[in-house]
Amino acid sequence: MPKAGKSDVDRRDFLKSAAAGATALVASGSAAANTRQGPTTASSASGDADITKMKERIALATRMLASEGIVGSSGHVSMRIPGTDRLLVGPSDVSRDVITRDDVVMVDLNSNQLEGNRKRPDETEIHTGIYRARADVMSIVHTHPVYSVVFSITKRPILPVHMHGAIFADGVPVFDSVGHINTRELGDGLAKALGNRRAVLIKMHGAAIVGHSLEEAFVASFQLEENAQQQLLAEQAGVKVEPMTPDDVARCVKQSWSPFSIQKRWQYYLDKQSLKS
Repeated sequence: MPKAGKSDVDRRDFLKSAAAGATALVASGSAAANTRQGPTTASSASGDADITKMKERIALATRMLASEGIVGSSGHVSMRIPGTDRLLVGPSDVSRDVITRDDVVMVDLNSNQLEGNRKRPDETEIHTGIYRARADVMSIVHTHPVYSVVFSITKRPILPVHMHGAIFADGVPVFDSVGHINTRELGDGLAKALGNRRAVLIKMHGAAIVGHSLEEAFVASFQLEENAQQQLLAEQAGVKVEPMTPDDVARCVKQSWSPFSIQKRWQYYLDKQSLKS
């Protein structure tokens, strides 16, 4: 076997340190969400430099999702600005493949646009509705996944049948409304359907996936679609599909949803994106 080169060693070191950083990020995100003390200005909470970094990450995540077909001409990513009643979200009027940080807009929890040269999404209420209801959520990805949406049409439940699908073992509910989530009532209804789960399907439309960090929501959006695809393929075999047992779920979550695993998958898509640049 060839001896590992310096770049291989550097990469392993990076992943180790990145995993540690991801652990801290998840913890700090949850803490920030649970200790919110009411509205403050974005600058006092994070500073302009932090806001800029958040915008860069939203734009990057959106481009990567578009490259993989998880979002197309529509779909958007958001992040809550810690300690505030504000969030950053990708706009409606920029192609997802070319979005940059300068296109990301800022809105409040009432879906009022506060900053940005572009137009906020028509479905901003997907994000604000969930953020209003879930203080633990720090990032949301709205997608239009091919395989997952099938289950909102057939009314068959998504089951944990793939190792990466174990994180959805508590179910993926369906919000029974067809069309855009473009009113406060619909946003609140979507959040209620989501409950304390990780993802919710929007009937015959798309999905909303949440996380304690951008990386969590991003990676979970892929894992939802992978599990749905595997389940549909298995069902085509004409046999009864058996989901994971509770023991299977516990073991797979531990193995495939650690901060290291999340960061590893995030880095994979970063590397793919860099090769295209």
